[in-house]
Amino acid sequence: MIDSVFDWRWMLFVLLGAAAVGDIRSYRIPNIIPVGVIIALVVALVASSAPAEDYAAASASGLIGLGVGYAFFRFGLMGGGDGKLFAAAAAWFNAGALLSVGFFVSLAGIAVALAALAARSLRPATPTTAGGGAMKSLLKTRIPYGVAIAAGVAIATSSPPLI
Repeated sequence: MIDSVFDWRWMLFVLLGAAAVGDIRSYRIPNIIPVGVIIALVVALVASSAPAEDYAAASASGLIGLGVGYAFFRFGLMGGGDGKLFAAAAAWFNAGALLSVGFFVSLAGIAVALAALAARSLRPATPTTAGGGAMKSLLKTRIPYGVAIAAGVAIATSSPPLI
């Protein structure tokens, strides 16, 4: 995480929590949340009198996160709101920590996906999901990936970088 904003990370956690709750409820992350994450970052940088290097690091990491988020969206691996949220959250980290963030978000994504699949498999079978259609139905399970982003970023914030 960018050192000058470390004491302000609670704002990031509040906004990521709101994104996770919204994603669980409706499988949508409103645009206002990633925008809020960026505004909170700017407020934290200004309030902590961060040096110009921190602004540059935040911009670079945000652009890297945007590229990764867009690629995942483009290939259908996550929704557009998830990609924007990941890009906004990535801006809170320096480029060297992004590998750790991606790793922990991926691990959290596996856990969230398994939980969603388990919850889906506990539902009673319908005529369309009986027999061979059950596997197809499981594979089309929607995953609230905003939860994984929130959890992965929280873990990455509290752990030392992997490299």
